[in-house]
Amino acid sequence: DLEARRQVALIHARSFAIDSYFEKLPEAPETEGEEGRNRAELEELKKLLRELAAQGVERQDFFQALIDLVAIHSEGFNNDEIRAVFQEASLEHHLEGRVLTPAFFGAKIAALHRRRQERSHQHL
Repeated sequence: DLEARRQVALIHARSFAIDSYFEKLPEAPETEGEEGRNRAELEELKKLLRELAAQGVERQDFFQALIDLVAIHSEGFNNDEIRAVFQEASLEHHLEGRVLTPAFFGAKIAALHRRRQERSHQHL
């Protein structure tokens, strides 16, 4: 159910340090070394977090909203599939410098939905 997926998402987000990514992001140094799209995405995310903070939205609330979105859109996923969302996000962030935006997590969930559909069609 939704609450179970929320708890599973929270556990995996913490185990891959996604929670600390958002906590540290607004104080991160300027992104002069970043290139192209990554730099623009990072600056946009930092701007969003600053605007939300000015409205009284805590970073923890933003993180919890992200967890809620993953839980809502991962209906039917098992534990391993939910873990894969955060594992892939962490790997791409650390190895490729990807910016972890809500849209990025949405793309990860959509990719898992496609993989599930492909597997179900192959087994027919």
